Amino acid sequence: MSKTSRELIEFCKGKLGTPYVFGMKGEILTEALLQQLAAENPKVYTPQYITKARSFMGKHCTDCSGLITWCTGILRGSANYKETAREVRPIRTLDESMTGWALWKPGHIGVYIGNGKCIEAKGINYGTVETRAQDTPWVSVLKLKDIDYSAQVCESAVPFKGIQLIKGKPYYFNRDGQMAKFGTRFMVQVDKNGVLHFPEEESAEIPISTGGISVENGDGREPEHTSPGKTEGKNPALAAYEGSEYTGGTVLPPDMKAGTTSEADSKVGHALTKETSLMPW
Repeated sequence: MSKTSRELIEFCKGKLGTPYVFGMKGEILTEALLQQLAAENPKVYTPQYITKARSFMGKHCTDCSGLITWCTGILRGSANYKETAREVRPIRTLDESMTGWALWKPGHIGVYIGNGKCIEAKGINYGTVETRAQDTPWVSVLKLKDIDYSAQVCESAVPFKGIQLIKGKPYYFNRDGQMAKFGTRFMVQVDKNGVLHFPEEESAEIPISTGGISVENGDGREPEHTSPGKTEGKNPALAAYEGSEYTGGTVLPPDMKAGTTSEADSKVGHALTKETSLMPW
């Protein structure tokens, strides 16, 4: 039976601090094994490398691909993990839904554990360590053939809420930590202090009522309501969008439509809300 992504992550966490020795897959290093590896990999096993490796004698050791092999019991090198992967995606697409996938670049592989972190057997001078994914020039994200991803994991202990910048682009997360799906439309309201509010946020300044969205504006204008006929049975924010004049994926805050906000601020607000409305959950 295949190991699950959760089991892979927990296994890797349990091996933090394991020495790195090229060619090892979790075995205990012996002099005989060291000599065998040196004969098979003469370009790697320089006299200095052999001296360093000897300091780990009698310990379980691994290399980068060996960390995954050690967990699954299926022998593969880093290149073969990519060749046999169920999915290969560019690193720019990395998100929390890929927790438990492998991070890959030519000659190296690690395991993404969520929250921007990965575990990798990094090299003989580092061992098996937890690092920030952004600190290594990974090329691809791999959905491994040997891992069961049917029960996908997400390592975030506390769901992130609101806008988060990932690689310089804004993503919106709801109160459950879910990221906005492609095509999702919602209204972003700016209060008198310049704070952004989203449809699921209920506050004194931005009350959400059944049958529409009412907004108390800083200039004392009457709250705006959508037509009850259009909102019945719908999310208030979606109903507000459908009744609006905008087609870019968002509804501008009412105080922007009324002209109480500067033109420059309106453009910034519209650009931000339009960007966040196009991200997939």
